[in-house]
Amino acid sequence: MRTTKFRAEVKGTPNWVYGWYCEDYTGQGFIQTLDGVDTYGVKKNTVGEFTGIMDKNGVEIYEGDVYQNPESPGAWAKIVSYHNGAFCGGDTSDIKDCMPLGWMGDDEGYSEDCYPEKSFDWIEIIGNIHQNPEICQTA
Repeated sequence: MRTTKFRAEVKGTPNWVYGWYCEDYTGQGFIQTLDGVDTYGVKKNTVGEFTGIMDKNGVEIYEGDVYQNPESPGAWAKIVSYHNGAFCGGDTSDIKDCMPLGWMGDDEGYSEDCYPEKSFDWIEIIGNIHQNPEICQTA
């Protein structure tokens, strides 16, 4: 079973926070830290869910991350997104251009591995669409 957690940029700062995501009745997004001690207002457009897999360096992969094959740096880059119960990597966030990554789900929740490994030694995170928009021009 994968760990369910999220990351997002804290409102008014360049800092990122990791934990559980929720919204209040006004639609404001919040992340409560995994230890349950602190809660932060976050920029909703930066929220990304953990995919449950790691890259070749042991870096957790989240929605919005940009990755490449370290054997071919600069040759291509892919954006991690979520579509129809699967985390995908593609040139855009369009489902028609996505290859499933790691975990797939169904109406019952996340129950089926798309790939048995939880680490991808051919993927290297090179940034994300929020902090590094320039790398998305090649993605």
